[in-house]
Amino acid sequence: MKKVWFTICSDVHLMDRVPKCRGEEQEQWLQKQIAFIHQFSKEVNPIIAGDVFDVPERNSCHLMYDILSNITKPIMAIAGNHDTPLLNNSFISYSSFGILRKQGVLKEIDLDGVEGIDYLNDKELSERLSEIKPTTKVVVVHRFLCDTKLPHMNELGFINNFIRLVPKHVKLLIAGDNH
Repeated sequence: MKKVWFTICSDVHLMDRVPKCRGEEQEQWLQKQIAFIHQFSKEVNPIIAGDVFDVPERNSCHLMYDILSNITKPIMAIAGNHDTPLLNNSFISYSSFGILRKQGVLKEIDLDGVEGIDYLNDKELSERLSEIKPTTKVVVVHRFLCDTKLPHMNELGFINNFIRLVPKHVKLLIAGDNH
């Protein structure tokens, strides 16, 4: 049986270098994403490549629980920078994202040959990429990747720097945060 991986992409964009939320309400946007998922066959496993929440400190956990718990397939997700309070991974379990993981609404990526990496700073991400198992063929990471070095971009956002760190046996990279 062939597995299909699917990533939900957000519609957030930059204005004046400050992230702004989409024009529609979060619930309306989520309903569109869920309708899109339901169009597919039973083969689809939803994967969210980070940024389930707009702001980790604003608790919209109840809304997300109501919406996401209606999807019958397991929803696998990694935490993005917007899910990570103070950009510190040690706080993820106390965030809305962590609560949804504890409740089983969001599951860690658990597919053969697929590894999910929650949002990490450059140093931690470099270390984590060096530890990827030889059996891993797909990596899901929350990182803004671009082929042009932008002034406000960190070093690992530049695709040429990032791709050097990905082991050769990885055949597919799914990157979230490319709004």
